[in-house]
Amino acid sequence: MRVTHTVAAVALAAIAVWNARVGWELQPSQPEEALGNFLGSALLLACSAALAWHGSARPQARRDPRRRPDPH
Repeated sequence: MRVTHTVAAVALAAIAVWNARVGWELQPSQPEEALGNFLGSALLLACSAALAWHGSARPQARRDPRRRPDPH
């Protein structure tokens, strides 16, 4: 599951960077749309960071080697 979270986080970050670049190109001609692109990029980066953190923050369940399985 960690790999899935990481891939999704990287994809969101790439989309955010591309969106910010498009916003930077639009800045002189259409400032309102550029601002929307920058805010959207910030939101995507925040989601990307949260997704990456969520994927890495969950501890893996480990079985105690001293514990014996149930005999039934």
